[in-house]
Amino acid sequence: MSPAHTRYSGQLTGYAEESVVSETTVELILKCSDMESKDLFSKSDPFLVISKPTENGMLDPIWKTDVLRNDHDPRWKPIFLSIQRVGNKDTPLFIECFNFNSNGKHDLLGKVQISLAELEKLHAAETGENLFILVSAGQNHENKIQLLVDKYLENNQHIFLNLNPMVAIDITGNPF
Repeated sequence: MSPAHTRYSGQLTGYAEESVVSETTVELILKCSDMESKDLFSKSDPFLVISKPTENGMLDPIWKTDVLRNDHDPRWKPIFLSIQRVGNKDTPLFIECFNFNSNGKHDLLGKVQISLAELEKLHAAETGENLFILVSAGQNHENKIQLLVDKYLENNQHIFLNLNPMVAIDITGNPF
């Protein structure tokens, strides 16, 4: 190789930054027992909606369970709530239980306001304490649906992010 055709040696510099995000999620399993029938020829078709209040007082739904058909003792699939999405463990949540109707006009079976911290205490209590959802079925009739916290588990998820690696090549110094 002649001196005119020598190889140009450049420099490659890399920079990486590890970014760790920790997000705590709560896994809940909720169940009811001995629900009354709200349908004429079958059992109730219950589902839950969990909402948090917004700054303007409206409710923002953050989870909706599946509808469990013809079930007086429903046990819903696990519910996963991000504490970051909720706000914190003391933020009030609204849990509403509905009976599904195909016309879209679902019957409210009951509702309760409770925080994740209170749900955790209910699950941890070995005294058999239950959470009751109060419902007014008529003017002088109050219906109580027993909502039980079957599981409460907090999980910390660590997420590692790789951010946009870039490479630049300077071709202005043509050795040829």
